[in-house]
Amino acid sequence: MGGWRWYRVLAEEAGLEEYKCPGCNWSVETVYVYAPSYEGALELIKMGYGLCAECMAEAVIEAEGRLSGGEND
Repeated sequence: MGGWRWYRVLAEEAGLEEYKCPGCNWSVETVYVYAPSYEGALELIKMGYGLCAECMAEAVIEAEGRLSGGEND
């Protein structure tokens, strides 16, 4: 069994027609959630814990201090 990681899930995969990001209230089709498994990610999204891409990036930056993969890495 693996550790927690970020999952990218379409809202329809979680059985939702629409998903509003709790961080910014935008309606999005693609939801990002930090979860222990894909099944766990689906459950967390149904409970409203997923984020849009922008809010996910902000959460990662807040937790890690920066995003890697840039020219200065």
